[in-house]
Amino acid sequence: DTEGWKGADMERMLADGRETGAVKDDAAAEAIKRSATAYLSKQNLETWVTRQVMIAFTHLMLAAETHGLDTAPMEGFEEAKVRAAFGIPQATHVVALLGIGFLRPPDKPFGGRFDLPSVVFDGNWGNAWKPVRVPARKH
Repeated sequence: DTEGWKGADMERMLADGRETGAVKDDAAAEAIKRSATAYLSKQNLETWVTRQVMIAFTHLMLAAETHGLDTAPMEGFEEAKVRAAFGIPQATHVVALLGIGFLRPPDKPFGGRFDLPSVVFDGNWGNAWKPVRVPARKH
């Protein structure tokens, strides 16, 4: 929702923050509101919203799969038709659709992935990442 931050969603977020202690007082709430407004008013909101949704989308897929569900992200849909079918307001962009359920057997074999040093780089593009053993923290 490219407009939610301008009204009720902002107020709900701040109220939730007050309830959990993340937002200390009215002065902190106003500072957060000013900062968020200044930042978001300078963004290409369609791009920003898409990025935020894809972060949440990925976590949703991981969470579903940890509960034994299968997920299938879908592309190639007509946003206007999805919006109409579900009564989604015009200011809200349909970034992605996700099917969640149980896959019917037989399952396809896993096609694999590139190894991490091929796709994760250290400092500069092409400098293969090398795993580092991080010592356990003492509490």
